[in-house]
Amino acid sequence: MSKKLIKPTVIRNNRDVGRILRAQRKALGYTQQYVVEQIRIGRPRLVALERGQLVEDPGFNRLMRLISLYGLAVRLVPRASPVLGSMEPETNSDAALVEPVEVVDKHDIGRLLRREREEHGYTQQYVDRCTGFGRSSLSLLETGKLVEDPGLNRMMRLITFYGLSVTLGPGDDPSLGDRFDTSFEYSDGPSP
Repeated sequence: MSKKLIKPTVIRNNRDVGRILRAQRKALGYTQQYVVEQIRIGRPRLVALERGQLVEDPGFNRLMRLISLYGLAVRLVPRASPVLGSMEPETNSDAALVEPVEVVDKHDIGRLLRREREEHGYTQQYVDRCTGFGRSSLSLLETGKLVEDPGLNRMMRLITFYGLSVTLGPGDDPSLGDRFDTSFEYSDGPSP
């Protein structure tokens, strides 16, 4: 467990998620078999996810379980935030959110996205027309009653519609200490 863990990184697509999760799993010393047993994901699916080759949407709920197992946190961040620095090309945002906010579960993200929608003055119908998320699904998500997994791709469309970015980085687990790698950066190249 002497390896350094990742620093907060902007998520742009499934490849980014896989690359970060693989690095974190290895830094923690977890085997793929251990992860498979802990979150009940098929090994071929985990391998494909880590390689950025997963064709189907990995599912938002499954990813949240995996992120939690790895001691990571998902944060919604305004695109104009200094937290993103030069990693995020789009710097003009009218997002209501002014600082990064950690998302623990679907209830948190629902509340935050509802606040964003209301701050923008958007109706659920308008958001549905623009994102294809579905008005009834949006209503259920905002109230924490969405039973079905909305899927990572649908959630990313909704989040970016509000002018937000998603970062994946260290959670608030004090047992991890200062073992976070500050040299871990975004790359368009193949995952290690």
